[in-house]
Parts: sequence; C-alpha cells; structure tokens
Amino acid sequence: MHRGGDMNTQQALDLALGTNRWERRSGETEPDEVTVVVDPVNAEEYAPEVAAILEQYSIEQEGTFPAEALTPLLRRLQERQASGSQEPNEEEGLTRELGAVLDRWLDDAKDAVESPLTGALAALMLKGFTDTFNAWRKALNVKEALSLGITQQVRSWAKDLAGSLLDGLNRATRVGILGKIGKWLQKELSLGDIIARLREYLGNWFRDAKRLLAKAADAVRAAYHKAAYKASQWFGAQKKFWITKRDPYVCKRCRRNERQGYIRISQRFSSGHYHPPAHNWCRCRLHYAWRSPRRR
Repeated sequence: MHRGGDMNTQQALDLALGTNRWERRSGETEPDEVTVVVDPVNAEEYAPEVAAILEQYSIEQEGTFPAEALTPLLRRLQERQASGSQEPNEEEGLTRELGAVLDRWLDDAKDAVESPLTGALAALMLKGFTDTFNAWRKALNVKEALSLGITQQVRSWAKDLAGSLLDGLNRATRVGILGKIGKWLQKELSLGDIIARLREYLGNWFRDAKRLLAKAADAVRAAYHKAAYKASQWFGAQKKFWITKRDPYVCKRCRRNERQGYIRISQRFSSGHYHPPAHNWCRCRLHYAWRSPRRR
C-alpha cells in the first residue's frame, strides 16, 4: 500500500487552500495503474435550503420597507423638478440622503442573508475537500479517513466570499434604484407609483440574492478543483486527463483540452489551466492517474 503520509485536518485545509506545498514521502511499491475521477462539487444540493431561508426572510422583510423615510425625500425631488430648479447642490444633497436610506436597508438585508450564505459556502468547500481526499483514500486502500469540521479557516473564507458577493449585489442595487428613480421622476409618475415600484424593486433583491449561490458555486468549484489537484499531486499522481460533458454546450477551449489526452500532472492544458474550471459554469472534471494508462 502506498501512502503520502498522515495528514491532519489543518494540513488538509492548508493544502486545499493553497497555503502550503507538500512533498509526497517515498512509500512502498506503487501500483501499475490507479485512477481517480474528481467530479465538480454540486452546489445545487445546498441551493434549496438557502433559497428557503431567503424566502422566509423576504416575507419578514416586507414590513421593513423604508417608506416613511423615502416619501419626504421623493416628494422634495418631485417639487424640485416641477419648479424647474437648476440648483445642483440641492439635488446632490437629496440624492445623498436618499442613498443613505437605501444603504441602511441594504445593509440590514445583507446582515440577515450573509449567515446562511456563509454556511452553505463552507459546507460546499468542505464537501469538496472530503470528496477529493476520500476518493484517493479508497483508491489507495488507505484505512484512515479524513474528517473535516467547520474550522475557523474555512468559515473565514466562506464569510469573506459571501460578504464580497452581497456587497457587489448591494452596489448594483443602489445604482439601479437611483437610476430608476431619476427616470420615474422624469416620467412624472405619482409619488404612490414611485413608492410601489421601489417596494417591488427592493423585493427583487431577495430573488437576486438566491442566485448568488449559483455564482458563488463557480468560486467553490475552482477551490474544489484546486484542492483535488494539490491532493492528487501529494498522493503521487503523475498524469491527468481533461473530461468534458461531450455535449453541444461544451466550449472550444475545453474540447481542445480533452483532445490532448493524458498529460503530465505539472503541465498546463492548452487553455493555460492546470485544472478546471476553465471559465464560469465550467462542467468539466479531471481524471488523475498514476503513470500513463495503457489506454483510456
């Protein structure tokens, strides 16, 4: 039996997160051919639970819409437009006040959603680690299992990613809302119509937040494949093979990677990548092998 050496939880996390480089210890006789296929992590497994949490919060958030704070500001903007005032300082001041009200609402929404999104991302990351290491453990007949808990390192990574995604959503929402308000004022919509449209627009924030898990899955898949690549190197894999879904949706760069066949594990594929994903929503995977298999 070949072993790369005992690995504790922290070492495994360091390896997968790229904070360390590990050298495989020389072991007993290597088998002629051992292969492991690493599938992309399935983020969709966690999407329903997160979506349900967001849906419940969106219902609870209905009563927090800042109508009382927005109404007087919007009324003053309407009056300014109706009077034909050209005073830029007044408009800038009202826009800043309006932005501040929206920022408070968006910050509250982020605070509520960040925790479940962080939990989902951490679970996805750990699933990637355990899948990779356990696949090699089984192939190499290593008896010791790798058990990973929600460590502070993974939680910090997931929290940073969740916060970054939500901040991006909030920036886009803020810019979008202020732009919409300007257009609604130009169309001379009533104050009631503007408030109703704002309520609907902010309600859509939760719909967009649900989509963040899919967007975050790209980052998780990239980290998952990086963990698989480093773990496979550590365990002694020598060759790798790019595998596509082989359907009409596969891009040209991934097709070219697959046509290369088995290459050295330290070599880049024609796309310039060591491992998937080659792009957002990449569905490819790698076939790792000890020594070059006689035929695929």
